[in-house]
Amino acid sequence: MTAVPTIWRPGDTVVLQEVWRGRLWSARPVTVVEDSPARTLVWCPKGVQWKAATTPATRPRAATRLERFVACLERCDWVLGDFEWGVSVLGVLQPGSYSAVWASERGWYVNFQEPLHRTGHGFQTMDLMLDLLVTPDRGSRRKDDDEFDGCIERGLIDRRTAVAVEAALEAATAEVAACAYPFHDDLLHFRPDPEWATPALGENWDRLS
Repeated sequence: MTAVPTIWRPGDTVVLQEVWRGRLWSARPVTVVEDSPARTLVWCPKGVQWKAATTPATRPRAATRLERFVACLERCDWVLGDFEWGVSVLGVLQPGSYSAVWASERGWYVNFQEPLHRTGHGFQTMDLMLDLLVTPDRGSRRKDDDEFDGCIERGLIDRRTAVAVEAALEAATAEVAACAYPFHDDLLHFRPDPEWATPALGENWDRLS
């Protein structure tokens, strides 16, 4: 079994995986910018090739995003499709947190998710549907409430987790108002080391340990 590293080095490629009921939901390669017990910063440039869950060809594709998510999560029959990442982002990942913050020139995108844990080749979590969009001038709005509420109603997100997500959203909103880290302007204009190669999925991208 691959040993789980204590600290990743700047420039290392790691895989961010999302896992649902023991199955891989997505896998995205990113470059480590900074890693410590307190936080991890990762870089995902535009154009990165990654894998994400999609409706299998064996059944009709549902009309709405919520219906597609619910069907895949309940049936556990999704397949992994090939996708291209659309915008360069700097991710701020903090241990124990129900959110990850992604910064780009467009602003900050707060993704609410299961707390990260380390694997031998990166990190694992699972998306919890709700997001917070924050513009460079600190305007903010919730995103994907329908998907979040729908997953709660169907029992795919339990009440304890829902409460933790709402608490994380409240904390992020307060950080935005206070211009607290990671809602600092310098993160919006991060530039990676020009020597770093574009991260790519390696041979163990689908390994769950």
